[in-house]
Amino acid sequence: MLTIAHLNPDQFRIDIRVQVVELIVSLETKHEQSGNIIHIYEYLVGDETGCIVMNTKSELEIDSVYDIKHAYTQTVEGYLRLYTTDIELSSTKQMDSINTQNNRSAILLARKLY
Repeated sequence: MLTIAHLNPDQFRIDIRVQVVELIVSLETKHEQSGNIIHIYEYLVGDETGCIVMNTKSELEIDSVYDIKHAYTQTVEGYLRLYTTDIELSSTKQMDSINTQNNRSAILLARKLY
């Protein structure tokens, strides 16, 4: 499994274990074609190496540990985000420590054009 400190923009097939630190945003919107209500959540999640904002359609419990499968990263207005739909509650109850000082979503990234 990867750790948050090793995440980079445009990575795919990420398997990672994280603990939910806090809910940042919760919103609902209508799907343009079907009209169904879609819930979107952004959480600050972390591990021993750092933290990142994670976008998901799943409601998660604060302080719980989750195993994330097949996630990917993208930059939003220059800031790194983790996206996933495949989330399972982990058998790990708590992580030893969460490094909130290394917030990977607080670093403005700039793309270099060659």
